[in-house]
Amino acid sequence: MLDIRARQGRLIAGVGGLMLFGFLFLPWFGEAGLNSTGWEGQSTTDIYLLITAMVAVAAALPATRAMLLPGVTMSGAAALLGGVGTVLLIWLSFIDFPSGADRKVGVYLALLAAIVITIGGFMSAQGGPVSARART
Repeated sequence: MLDIRARQGRLIAGVGGLMLFGFLFLPWFGEAGLNSTGWEGQSTTDIYLLITAMVAVAAALPATRAMLLPGVTMSGAAALLGGVGTVLLIWLSFIDFPSGADRKVGVYLALLAAIVITIGGFMSAQGGPVSARART
């Protein structure tokens, strides 16, 4: 049975995944009066963030407690993908932003959602069941 922290973490990661998916449709870049969404402004970042959002939502579902790969749970995968997404969005938002473009609210909200996914996945992965080796 999962403890309360793991359940809260799964819920937080799932909500973050839904938020991230939704924020991909908001304006991220503005240039010469035209706005580009998260889907339009990047070549592969949008696909990575979609995968991150899907894994985070899947981690929140009750039937996905099983291992994704040997040694990797869905919660652990959500934490890892969310962490990489956070670094990617920090890089995109503050270091490698397209020249001549204005930052719009969507890129910042997507960064917030990636942080939420990371925190929720980490909380859920830390609160998982104790292995047989640790109990002995």
